[in-house]
Amino acid sequence: MKQFCIVILFILSVSTTSALAQGNKVPNLWAGIQANVIPAFQVNSIEHTGTQSQGIIISISDFEQSRFGVNFQLFRGFHSAVDFLYGAGIFYAVINNDIFRLKSGINISRFAVNDYRRESDVVGGKIEDQFPDTFKPYLEIEWPLAKSISLTLQGGYRLVRSDITTIEEILERYPDGSPYRVHATDNQKWYGSGFEFGFGIQFKIY
Repeated sequence: MKQFCIVILFILSVSTTSALAQGNKVPNLWAGIQANVIPAFQVNSIEHTGTQSQGIIISISDFEQSRFGVNFQLFRGFHSAVDFLYGAGIFYAVINNDIFRLKSGINISRFAVNDYRRESDVVGGKIEDQFPDTFKPYLEIEWPLAKSISLTLQGGYRLVRSDITTIEEILERYPDGSPYRVHATDNQKWYGSGFEFGFGIQFKIY
């Protein structure tokens, strides 16, 4: 499933970028920063309230040729158990005029988690996902301040898919008592990580 999501996102990103580049103009490249407020956050069995995240976003678009665009993100924050989040997404300009743009999109990304349950030495123990997949549909309003600067206001909801391994039986152990061979089952768990509200600024590179 993880590999499937990555392949689908890669195909969408390449297809959109190729479509934008087919015109006479080179698509616009934007670089921005964004800060998110997260009222309630969950990843694996970790839950936290009142947290934040900050990151950079690189986007490719040309709204004179197409209402579609792609972006790539790298974020930190969320919780001390999360090293970072990385991913990409696709968006569509529902409203596009000189005053503002209303964009709808979805980001497909992955958490890199440093603190998760690893109960491999006991029957019934859980081993949580170190790299859970996330899916974040969102709406974003963009206000151009100048030809090369714009402000963004975003709201979305993040869904998470984690792989959870359960130890069913310990078949063999090392002399020191640690498990050598086990029988385990893998299950997928879908859950809501929480709403995210972000404010950002982006700059046109070319």
